[in-house]
Amino acid sequence: MWRSMNYMLAWTIPASGVVALSSTGIFAWSSLLFAFGVLPILDQIIPSNSRNLDPSALKEVESDGVYDFIVWAVFPMQLGLLVWFLLTISNPELSATTFYGRIASMGVLCGVTGINVAHELGHRASKKSQLVAKILLATSMYTHFYVEHNFGHHRNVATPLDAASATRGQWLFPFVVKSFIFGWISAWNIEAKRLKRKGYNTIGVHNEVLVWQLVQWTALALCFYFLGITIGCAWLAAASIGAFLLEATNYIEHYGLVRKKVSDHRFEKVEVHHSWNSNHIMGRIILFELTRHSDHHFAPNKSYPTLNSPEGSPQLPLGYPGMILLSIVCPIFIKVMDNKLDSSRYIAVKMR
Repeated sequence: MWRSMNYMLAWTIPASGVVALSSTGIFAWSSLLFAFGVLPILDQIIPSNSRNLDPSALKEVESDGVYDFIVWAVFPMQLGLLVWFLLTISNPELSATTFYGRIASMGVLCGVTGINVAHELGHRASKKSQLVAKILLATSMYTHFYVEHNFGHHRNVATPLDAASATRGQWLFPFVVKSFIFGWISAWNIEAKRLKRKGYNTIGVHNEVLVWQLVQWTALALCFYFLGITIGCAWLAAASIGAFLLEATNYIEHYGLVRKKVSDHRFEKVEVHHSWNSNHIMGRIILFELTRHSDHHFAPNKSYPTLNSPEGSPQLPLGYPGMILLSIVCPIFIKVMDNKLDSSRYIAVKMR
C-alpha cells in the first residue's frame, strides 16, 4: 500500500492548477513553472531508479486497488479544473500576465493530467475506462488519438508508416505538424476499415472518430456561444498546448529508432529497443510510468505500476520534462540524441 502512495505525487500537477486558477501574476503560471521548472531540476537531483518489481511485489501491486484509485481520481480533477478555468478566465480585471498564465497552466493540465491519464485508461479493456479516456482527450480536442494511438501507432511504431515516430535529424515543430495531420488521417482510415469489415457505412453513428469529433467540437462551439469568444479561444489555446505537449512527448519517445523491414509488407516485431526509456524518478511518478516506454510498447496492456525498465532499452539522458525542454532547442537536442544513437548498438539510420 505504501508503495502506491508515491503515485499520489501525480496529483501535484492538478494541485498546481488550483494555485494557478486561484492566484494572479506570476503564480498564474504555476503549472507551467512546476512541470518545466521544478520537475526537471528534481529529476536531476534525485537518483534515477531502474529497479523492477520482484514476483511477490508484482502480485501485491496487481491486487492493490489504490493504484487504480489514484489514476481514476484525476478524471474529476481535470474536469473540475477545466470548468473552473472556463468560468473565471474572462474576468476583465485579470492582467495579461494572469490571463496568459492561466491559459498556459490549463494547457499543462490538458497535456499532463488529461491526455496522459487518457493514455493509461485508453489501453485498458473495460468500456468504462475507454469512455473516460475519450472524455479526457476531449478536453484537449484530441479524441482521434484514442483510435490512432491504440490501433495505428502501436502497430507501426518506429517505421515510415508511423507519423508519431520522429526520424533522425527531424526537428520538433515540423514533426508536430506532420504527426497531427497524418495522425488524424490515420485515425480516420483505421476506423473506416473497421467499419467496412463490420458492414457499416463510414459516415454514421458507428464511426467513433466522427462521433467524438462531433462531441468535442460541439462542446467548444457551445462554449463560444454561451460563454463568449474570449473563453472559447482560451479553451482552444489551452487545448492546443496540451496537444503540443503530447506530440512533443511522441517526438522524444522514438526519435531516430527504426524497426528493420523483413519483407515487402512486414517489419520486425516491436522490441524494447524501439522506444527510449527513462528511469528518472519524478517523471516516472508524475506521468504514471509513461517514461518506461520501452516496456509499454513491448507489452501495451500492462498497467502503469507493473511496467519494467527492460535490459537493453535505450536510455534518455534526462527525464521527460527535461527532454521536452531540450527538444524545443532542436539543434542541441538532435546533437545530443544523435550522439546517443551513434553510441548505441541499435538502429541509427534515417527512415526514408
